[in-house]
Amino acid sequence: MSEITQPSPAEVRQLLENSGLSREQFAELVHVSKLTIHKWVLPDDNQNHRGIPLAAWELLLLKLDKHPTKKLIDA
Repeated sequence: MSEITQPSPAEVRQLLENSGLSREQFAELVHVSKLTIHKWVLPDDNQNHRGIPLAAWELLLLKLDKHPTKKLIDA
């Protein structure tokens, strides 16, 4: 089983870009603000950078069908 690890800001940016979603749509997937997404994609050395919580990262991967080992199944 592949374990989810803390992504870099570049990895979060890449997922956002590859999703084709706006920052607002991306934020809605995990129930956060557009400003929160902005902070997640800032470079590590920026004082306003905030690392994405692993739970939010995993939820994004699941909702975008990018999780390495799990899939969401509609009931």
